[in-house]
This record gives sequence, structure tokens and C-alpha cells, in this order.
Amino acid sequence: MQIRGNKLIYQEKPRIKTALELLRTSMALQHSLCQVTFPFFVLHGEADTVTDPQVSKALYNEASSDDKTIKLYPGMWHGLTAGETDQNIDIVFGFLA
Repeated sequence: MQIRGNKLIYQEKPRIKTALELLRTSMALQHSLCQVTFPFFVLHGEADTVTDPQVSKALYNEASSDDKTIKLYPGMWHGLTAGETDQNIDIVFGFLA
């Protein structure tokens, strides 16, 4: 797969302290989603195993912003514009156009 072969992407398991800090930060952010008031849109692949699509759904549902959009792509993974089929990438860019 194109993404997994990228030498710029860290391939090892995170150190335990790094993983703990990522967890703490994620939990703190989760508790403050309601404070998001700026306009935003979220694009997320429903088959993503890197970041949970449920988190994007939570952001959309809990944010206080009046101007927000969420677009979930069934069967697509983490890299919506790289690593997907050309047809899927066209679908994503078609939404953005």
C-alpha cells in the first residue's frame, strides 16, 4: 500500500509515555467539543482504522457551531486523497469542488 511504504511515516509502536499523553489529550479534547463555535466541515472514511469515525461524529454532534458539515465515506480509509482508488479520490475532490 502506498501509505504504509512512506518512509516519512513512523512505523513502530509508540512509547508508553507517548501513548499515555495521546490518550490524556484525546480525553481532554473530547470533554471540550461543545466549545467549538467556528465553522467547520469534517470528511472521514468510515473504514478508517487510524482515527475512529465516531470521534468525528461526536465533534459534529457536540460542537456549538451553527455552520458545520460532516461527510462520511463508506468503505474508505484514513487517507481520503491518497491511498484510495482513483474513483474514491475523485468522489472526495468532487465534494470539495
